[in-house]
Amino acid sequence: MAATVVVSPRLADAVLSCWAVLDTDAEHEPDVRQLDDEPVERKLEVLREYRTQFPAFSGGPLRIAEHPAVRGWEVPWWLRG
Repeated sequence: MAATVVVSPRLADAVLSCWAVLDTDAEHEPDVRQLDDEPVERKLEVLREYRTQFPAFSGGPLRIAEHPAVRGWEVPWWLRG
């Protein structure tokens, strides 16, 4: 579960601007969330259960899903309206 954490407006704007390039569906809205340490570790445990997909998802040797600058963030998309 996502923790309620104050995200700097500058960081949130940067993330949202990256997602805006992909957002072609006006009915959905991204919600940038920063996770606490415990949910981050649990999320990684669950992702690793996808043994055949995890290496590709994580960028192969880059292991992007495990990178400290990336793993603590989630961007769920909500239906507008």
